[in-house]
Parts: sequence; structure tokens; C-alpha cells
Amino acid sequence: MYSSLFLLFTGFITLRPQLPPPEVATPYILTGTASRYDYLLPWLPNYSMSHRTCAMRILPKYSTWKVCNIDNWKCIECFQNDYWPKEYTNRIIDLSSYAFSLIGNTRKWLMNVRIEKIEN
Repeated sequence: MYSSLFLLFTGFITLRPQLPPPEVATPYILTGTASRYDYLLPWLPNYSMSHRTCAMRILPKYSTWKVCNIDNWKCIECFQNDYWPKEYTNRIIDLSSYAFSLIGNTRKWLMNVRIEKIEN
């Protein structure tokens, strides 16, 4: 209170315009468990077991993701074509068997991954 009165009487009040905070793009980066799926899904567009496709329950379909295996740091880009896995599974992404085989061991069904959205 006293400092504001001092500034008022001495004439040292300077008005600074309030600038809006800078817009910072927050990238989508998640870490969690990935699984693979092997079943035929003829009703899904752009799906084949021999393509690098994935399924996630966040963001709209048809996004591109960079998926990195945390154990060996192999990375791939995959195309999101479906909304899976369910929340109760505690997985963040499902990879097609081909995409899974490029970065992980196909004898296992789960791996720890880091995923990042690639701007389309």
C-alpha cells in the first residue's frame, strides 16, 4: 500500500500494456504400454496386418504417430486408423503386428513405448 502511494505522489507510475502469454504448442507425448493386434478387420479403412497402423483412444482418427520402443529405442511412424484399446486395459496404443515387429519382439504381446504425435 505504501509503495503505491509513494509512486502516486512522486509521479513514477509507468503503465505497461499487458501482453498476452505466448502461444506455446504443446506436443502430444505419452509414455506407456503398447500391445499388438493380429486379427483381420475388413470393415476398417486403411487396415492391413502388413501396414504400419495403430489404434488409440485419444485424438481424431487418421493421425500419424511416432512410436519408440523404450527398451531398444527403435522408432517407427504409424497411422492411426481406429479407437482402441479400452481404458481398463491400461494400454495407450495398439500396433498392427507388422508395426510391432519392426520395433519389438513378436514373441511378446506388450512393450513399453514413448509416442509422439507428428503434425500432418
